[in-house]
Amino acid sequence: MAEQLQQSMEFSRPIYVGEWRVYDIGAETLNSLFKEDIINEPSNKIKNKKPDALIVNSDKEIVVYVESKKDSEFSSKSKLDKAIKQELYVAKMIHAKIYIVRDSNMTVWINPKTGNEILDTHGNPIRREIRPKSEGEELEKLIKKILVSISENNDKLLKEETLDPSDLAKKVHQKLYVAKGISPSTALYTFVELFLFKYLSDLNLLKGIYSFEHLYSLYDLEGTDPLDVLKDYLSNNGAREQMKTLFVEGS
Repeated sequence: MAEQLQQSMEFSRPIYVGEWRVYDIGAETLNSLFKEDIINEPSNKIKNKKPDALIVNSDKEIVVYVESKKDSEFSSKSKLDKAIKQELYVAKMIHAKIYIVRDSNMTVWINPKTGNEILDTHGNPIRREIRPKSEGEELEKLIKKILVSISENNDKLLKEETLDPSDLAKKVHQKLYVAKGISPSTALYTFVELFLFKYLSDLNLLKGIYSFEHLYSLYDLEGTDPLDVLKDYLSNNGAREQMKTLFVEGS
């Protein structure tokens, strides 16, 4: 009961933060959330676990898994480490992209892939509280920065840099012109389309057979003709057509 009282009053059921839904769970188990069609089916090993809050995307994947603790469990470094590790395996098994442990005074952001704290660009642990109602836009921006930064090999936010794509565009055009003799405008369109294809795949908006990674993997199949890979991309059920569905015509 004490832990539940410490949960932020900012949560309700649900709050929308950008494209995600924020749920204050309370006494609900992962299995009951699955039965209510809120999340994807959890492993039997963790189906009875009760997260304190979740941030879920439109595919019912868990973006953020939140555990609330008593203040006494954060009173020392050793206790904090123990509190973090206590449910870390659950966050991993549920494939949460971010794991958060908090008490009434501190919010700790964890990379489930490494078990380490997520750091800002200066190398300091992120301590931002989750306030979806009053700071929804800021929360969304932070989560997106984290999602494009952390990996199995990185716990630190990547620095935002303004890049001039002119040199890259020129190099791409030169290669396309030499190979096919196409015009500069066509080369630019090709460059933009390829860039967009890779970018949408990295954001997980193009998944599975529609992703850049899937298409690229086709080249590794024995006997694959590069022309067949292109045909796959351009087909009526291919990645290019799927990419079009993500944008409103005329926008």
